[in-house]
Amino acid sequence: MKSSHQIPNAISITCCAAFMFALRGISSFSPAMPPRFDNFCEQVVGSWGRCGSPIDSKINSVGDVEEVMRACGGAVQGIKEISRVDDSSIYHNRANDGFVYFDCGSYTQGPVQVTDNNDGHLPPIRGSLSFSTIPKSRVVFDSSKNSWQSQVHLRSMSINDSPFDKLNKPELDKVMEYELEELDIVWGKETVCRMGSANQPWMLQRAKWEASTTLDEAMLIPVADSMKVNSDNLELKGWFYDWDMTKEKTAWESVGLDGLLKKESSQIVKIVAACINTGEVKSLLRCYDDKKMLKAIVLQAGLII
Repeated sequence: MKSSHQIPNAISITCCAAFMFALRGISSFSPAMPPRFDNFCEQVVGSWGRCGSPIDSKINSVGDVEEVMRACGGAVQGIKEISRVDDSSIYHNRANDGFVYFDCGSYTQGPVQVTDNNDGHLPPIRGSLSFSTIPKSRVVFDSSKNSWQSQVHLRSMSINDSPFDKLNKPELDKVMEYELEELDIVWGKETVCRMGSANQPWMLQRAKWEASTTLDEAMLIPVADSMKVNSDNLELKGWFYDWDMTKEKTAWESVGLDGLLKKESSQIVKIVAACINTGEVKSLLRCYDDKKMLKAIVLQAGLII
């Protein structure tokens, strides 16, 4: 079913999507360079506020992302997500095999092996999907709360400029509040991180990276002017999914991934986010085998048509 939302530059996006449809069945993958942590930090570090709040208002800030240096000095070791709502923080160490990041600012954090003590609930997955809007925006996920939150990047400011009034705890956007199936999506680019052999245990430093090469990446990047969105009107949506692959045929909606994932995946945990204003859609999949060991991480990028 088609979405009732109107997407900017609908004509050009539709023409692009028609070409994508013609090539969906022949997606190919080739070796890709691993993401750079400095590129990732450039996209995610800073202050973040709730979408729909004035972009210059410190009072509407919900948190900060900071770089964390090694104790002995030198390189950046990871990032810390700091909440200004409840003063909590979460540290993501780049040396943690369960933390996988991308140049665009998206990331996923979760277990390398899923244990049996989750009582049928999602494993403890956290993540973020970043968009190319101006200003930057993202959707942050936390499976422990079964929720997501849309955020916009605030302009640089010093916390000592003026007194800070702590926010009342904002309501988190509920998963499945808006049906993903209402959006017609064409996935045009996939980046896969996986081990060279299905028998190898997961070790991020030894993982190989591959990317789909069928489509020109420029086709997935809208014209700069179309990415300028008033933060008051910015509309982002998010979804969690958890698939038992012994019962489901596919969880990735892309023929190009069939050969890579069908044989190796038993359970797939997926987060999806869409920017309704620009038509950008992104998805992150964590793929586990029948022994509940992590086998692959996949980042998908596409468009609403």
